[in-house]
Formats: sequence, C-alpha cells, structure tokens
Amino acid sequence: MTESQFGTMSDISILLKLVAEKKVDGSARFITETLERKKLVDFAYFMWAEPIAMVVPRPGEEPRLFAFVRPFQFPVWTFILFTTLAIVGSLTAFARIYSKLSMFTDSASKSRRIPMFERATEYLTYMVNIMTNQGHPIHVNRLPFRILIGAWVLVATVLVNSYSSTVISYLTVPKMKSPINTFEDLVASKDIKLILLADSITKKQILEASSGALKTLGDEIRQNPARMINNLEKVSIQLESERYAFPSPQSFCDNFVASQFEKTRNDRFKTTGPLSMTIFLSMSLQKNSKFTPIFKQADSHLPASDASDKRMGILGDGLRHPAINVDEDDDEADHRQSPGQHHQSLVALNQQVK
Repeated sequence: MTESQFGTMSDISILLKLVAEKKVDGSARFITETLERKKLVDFAYFMWAEPIAMVVPRPGEEPRLFAFVRPFQFPVWTFILFTTLAIVGSLTAFARIYSKLSMFTDSASKSRRIPMFERATEYLTYMVNIMTNQGHPIHVNRLPFRILIGAWVLVATVLVNSYSSTVISYLTVPKMKSPINTFEDLVASKDIKLILLADSITKKQILEASSGALKTLGDEIRQNPARMINNLEKVSIQLESERYAFPSPQSFCDNFVASQFEKTRNDRFKTTGPLSMTIFLSMSLQKNSKFTPIFKQADSHLPASDASDKRMGILGDGLRHPAINVDEDDDEADHRQSPGQHHQSLVALNQQVK
C-alpha cells in the first residue's frame, strides 16, 4: 500500500476500500460501524467497546520573567496605578493653587515659581520611593497636603508589606500551567491544539457538534484542515512535538504514553480520564460475505464470563495484523490469529469455515 496507489487517503478509507473491492476478506483493525460504512462493507458483532480519552502533554512550568507582578491581581495593580496618578495630580494642583495665592501676598514668590511638570515629577518620585520602601523627604506645611500624604503612606504601608511577604515565594516556587483534562480545558489552552484522525468517528462527532466546547474545536479544525491527519504514524509524530492533543480510544492513549516514556525515560505525556464519548469497535467484512454470519455466531456463542477476554485477545491480535484473509493456508491462519488458548473463539471459527 503506497501513496501512488492510494494518494492521501486515510488509513480507515484504505481499509474500507480494500474490503469493499474484495481484495481482502476482512480487516482485524476494528472500526466503528456507521450507516455510511455499512453501505460498503458488513460488520461482525461488535468485539470491543471503550471510552474516548485524550493524549495531552503534561503541563510545563510557567515562565518566571514577570513573576514579580503575581502577588497582586490585575485589578489591584490597576487600582494602584490610578490612585498614584490621582494623588500626584491632586498634590500638583494644590501646589499650583497655593503658589498663585502666595503671589498676591508675597512679591518675592514670583521669582521662586516652580514649573508644574517639575512639581509633578517630584511628587511622582516620592510616591514611587514610598512604594519601593526607599523613603523620600517631602516638605508639606498645608493641611490638604498632609491629609493626602498621610492617607497614601497608610495605604502604601499595607501594600508594601503584603507584596514583600509573598513576592519571594512567587520568584522561587515554580508555578505549573493548568492541566488539560477535558475538551473545555483544551479550548481554554493557548499552547495546545487539537489534531484528529481523518474519517474517524471522533472527527465526525466534533465537526458535527452544534454547541459547547466541541463546536469551538470543530470550528478551529475547519479553519485549520491540516490538523486532520491521515494515519496514526503521522499523528504520533505530531504528538511528539508536545504542541497537540489527540482524542482516541483509551488503549491507544495509554500505549502512546507508555511508548514515549520507554523511548525517552521522561514522563512527557499523560492520558486524560474518559470523556463523554464511548465507541464500539467491530471487524469489517466483505459486503454480503459468507463469513459475516459465522463471525456473529462465533462471538454470540462465547460464554458470558469469557467474552471480554476473547474480545481483548482478538483486539490485541487485530492491532498487530490490520488485514486478514481467511482463504490463507489453515496452519498459517491459525498461527497468525490463534497464538494460544486466549483465541479459542477464532479456532472454533476456523473449524466452521472449513
């Protein structure tokens, strides 16, 4: 199966094409049964069901470059800024008023007149020095000046002590970014984006969503179609960049996280908890195939206590062998599909096929 044969078709589209064109009898890479797919192929009784989870990068540490502003929230810093400007403006206005009044009573004060910009700069320097706990002398001999300066010194004392008692911890203790556990968290994230496997049921559900976080993610995918990837190999490459999240059956997510840890010995990824969607996986067979009732019958005859074990065994083997052909030599088929007692159902199936 090369690009010259199938172009940019997705893995699932290639699988369905091979089965529909009767180049293989069936596929052990299980997929979800839909009305559109049933028009092309038959499906055996569903052999596996599991929830959808997401592979996401583990949250990293937030940069500490601006950690010095974290002790106060944005509204507090805004209040401090406007209060500082208001007090500087009031002090400058009072100084201007008293300067004009003194000109009528003291002719010598005309020669000592200080420009407003210089007064404002002096008062602003005083305010900043008080906030940074440096201290600064200022001459006030009028009651309005004393009231303003006294109120500011009281407020500044509280602010400076509150700030200095917490800023060290913000500068030294690392702060981790918010983890991604749900689709809502993914929408809120600015660093991590969603990628989808083309022609998958998960992609269909997200693109067809009409409200909430799924609709937001669907709109982003439509605006960035390159995030719809054709095969799992390319998905893995994108995930390794630690810039994307990928919704998939939980077993794939767990396997990817484990393989990356084994590869790098670094716990870079995690699997989220189960999300709201659960998928049912089935084996696809040729349309009107003589094997369809056999597969359904073999599965339905399994004892209830063994059903989950048999399906798990079939799934594990199916992931290793995406396409099977039951017309192969019986010994080879048994070797590929029935490695032991865990696949007794397929041994019984082969006997029925004979």
